[in-house]
Amino acid sequence: KCDREIKHYVISMLDSQKNFMNLPCKVRDMMIMEDVSNSNMFDFERYLRSEKDDEIIEHMLKTHQVRDKLSELGIKYINSLLLYGPPGCGKTLMGRYIAHKLGLPFAYISFGSLIDSLLGQTGKNIETIFRTIREISCVLMLDEIDAIGLMRD
Repeated sequence: KCDREIKHYVISMLDSQKNFMNLPCKVRDMMIMEDVSNSNMFDFERYLRSEKDDEIIEHMLKTHQVRDKLSELGIKYINSLLLYGPPGCGKTLMGRYIAHKLGLPFAYISFGSLIDSLLGQTGKNIETIFRTIREISCVLMLDEIDAIGLMRD
């Protein structure tokens, strides 16, 4: 039942395009930006969360709240989190939920889409993405980051 509800939610998002945000042409094929601030997707009564999940989410929210104070004290702090696990365990959903709780857009980048067969183009794609994202306050999710570390033989 949960999967069916999520499927219908995603299909309605794709049909309406209301939650997706416009991006510059140079990054449209490499990144998705989504407004999750008013999302109905986060009825967490239907999801199983561990105490560790709740601790992680709470930590991210608290460090975001003190970011400005740290900056005033001259302390540079980038609020970051490394999620790992098998496909389908909820890493992307947790990133969306954190963006929802922070009231920030959710930016999703699959490194698999940045790989290009032209020499040097992969590096240029990565540089373009990070130059663009630096100007946007958002929760940034880097997925399939292992795709750029493959052997070149």
